[in-house]
Amino acid sequence: MKHTVHVRQHSFAIDEPAANGGEDEGFTPHDVYDSALGACKAMTVLWYAQRKQIPVEDIQVNVERDDVRVHGVRGVREVGARGVSGSHEVVLVSC
Repeated sequence: MKHTVHVRQHSFAIDEPAANGGEDEGFTPHDVYDSALGACKAMTVLWYAQRKQIPVEDIQVNVERDDVRVHGVRGVREVGARGVSGSHEVVLVSC
C-alpha cells in the first residue's frame, strides 16, 4: 500500500498501519489531510495577525477526526465509528 508523494523538491511516504493492510512506513492519507488542515489554519491566523500587526507568540492547532483513535489532552480515546468521516479544529493563539 505504500506510496511516495513528491511535491516540488520534497517527498514523503504514505502508507497504512499493518492492521489496515499496510506496512506502517509513513503517514496515512488521513494524517496528511489533517496535518495540512491544521497547518493551513495556523498559517492563516499568522498571516492575518501579521497583516493587522498583532504580535503572536504561539499558535497551536488541534485537529480531531471522528473515525480514528485521537491523541488528546487526556490521552487516547475512541471517537465515533470507522468509516464515518468528519473533522473539527481547535486553534489556540498566544499574544
